Amino acid sequence: MNRAISRKTTATGLLTAVLLFCAFLAMCLLPAASLTAKAESGPADGNHTAEITFVSKDKKDLKFIYLSGLVLESDFKGVSYNKQTNTLTLNNVQLSKENLHYSLTIANMGEDFQLEVIGRNSLDYLSLESIGYDTGCTLTGSGILDIGYLDISNDGKKMTVTVGNTVNFNIDSQKMGYDKLPAIKVSSKSPLTEMESMIVIKGNTEDQLVYEETPAGSSYAYETTNNKINVTPTQVVKRGPDGKWGYYINNKLQTEYTGLAGNSYGLWYISDGYADFTKTQLVDYQGQTYMVVDGHVDYDFNGFASRDKKSWFVENSIVQKGYVGPVVINGVVHQVDKGEVK
Repeated sequence: MNRAISRKTTATGLLTAVLLFCAFLAMCLLPAASLTAKAESGPADGNHTAEITFVSKDKKDLKFIYLSGLVLESDFKGVSYNKQTNTLTLNNVQLSKENLHYSLTIANMGEDFQLEVIGRNSLDYLSLESIGYDTGCTLTGSGILDIGYLDISNDGKKMTVTVGNTVNFNIDSQKMGYDKLPAIKVSSKSPLTEMESMIVIKGNTEDQLVYEETPAGSSYAYETTNNKINVTPTQVVKRGPDGKWGYYINNKLQTEYTGLAGNSYGLWYISDGYADFTKTQLVDYQGQTYMVVDGHVDYDFNGFASRDKKSWFVENSIVQKGYVGPVVINGVVHQVDKGEVK
């Protein structure tokens, strides 16, 4: 198909809290009994159903982004899934406002699954599930994610949840209109002590999360006694005491760092610790190549860019290294092979 481009915490309990954050309610899951799960990268296939779905609050509207090997289109601007890197990206997706009440369901997407947030994003709630398949979730990016509550479910399989040190992650059930819900709910066949070892938090938090266990037959059920949690980044681009914008880790300016770094406004080019607003070029960052314009990653950039005497196909500011085929720009057909314009 041709692509037509127009340029235009502190306590042990808290750690469990974030575990919530990545195993979720998977609809249409096949029975897992007698099946042997594999610990591997990428979404489940064959014996288990992998899924990324947006669900409206009244449950009448389902928008499938990924389902059992198929990457499906989304009607939501700012939502994209990269199967090659197993990354779901939310770029300024406000789905808890303006009558757009949607929640995000992620199921059996594998141990290397990433949820990247760019800019400010909001959801009614986030549901994560692992059934019969080792899986995980890492929250990445330099943006903000606000949700009403976090709902996690697993059947005892391996699940590692990581909140990155560049992300601002907020859960507030009352703020989102769920007055009677806790910030986090967990359903699992693993006791709390085992689940805690699966959680990694790299950001800052001062919240003290306390869990209560409720009867659930042969499984365990936990929920927090409070209704909110906030994790703030330890690595961020911000204005320093000298009035200049720079890249800080634990409030220390990184004068030896050159490359991309982010905040809630996106990714910025950093030179010797300070933001360089004159830079315009392709820059590598965390396995991707981004188009930087005037020091900032321009997510509206579509077209071609040059580096090392080669021309590259750029879509939404990212070099499309996995794309092979024709690209039409201004009525002219160009052939692209793994992102390089031939």
